[in-house]
Amino acid sequence: MILAGLLLSGLGQPAYTLPPLTYTYPMHPDVLDDKEGTCPICKMKLDPIRLDTVYSCPVHSIVQEKTSGKCPICRRDLVQLTMKLSFTCADHPEIEKPNPGPCADGSAMEPKYTMRAHGNHNPQHGGLFFMETDNWHHLEGA
Repeated sequence: MILAGLLLSGLGQPAYTLPPLTYTYPMHPDVLDDKEGTCPICKMKLDPIRLDTVYSCPVHSIVQEKTSGKCPICRRDLVQLTMKLSFTCADHPEIEKPNPGPCADGSAMEPKYTMRAHGNHNPQHGGLFFMETDNWHHLEGA
C-alpha cells in the first residue's frame, strides 16, 4: 500500500520512501511534468514514471548503489545518476510498473533501475561535459 509517498509493505519488507510520480513521454524524455497531461511536442498522453538518484561506477554500470562511495570492482568513485525506478517480478521481467505490489506467485515486486535517454550527463573519463543548446547532442572533452 502506498500512503503519502511511503511504501508500506505487508510482506515483511521494510517501508521506505518512494520518489514522487513524474509524467513524461518516452519519445520526448526531456518533457517532465508533475501532473498528468499530454506531451507539448506531440500531444500524446504522458506516462507516469519515478525518477530516483542512484550512484554507479562510470566503467561498471551494473554497480548501482543508493549512497556514494567506491566501486567494489575497480575502486573508482561512484557518480550520481538519475534513473527510472520501476517494479518488476523475477519470473516475469517484462512486467514493469511505477508502483510496487505483489507478483502472481505472491512474492513482492522487486525494484528495477533503468537508464533514461540522456540520464547520464556525467563525464566518464575525467573531462568536461558539454551539452548543445538543443539539449540533445553532447560531447565530453578530456
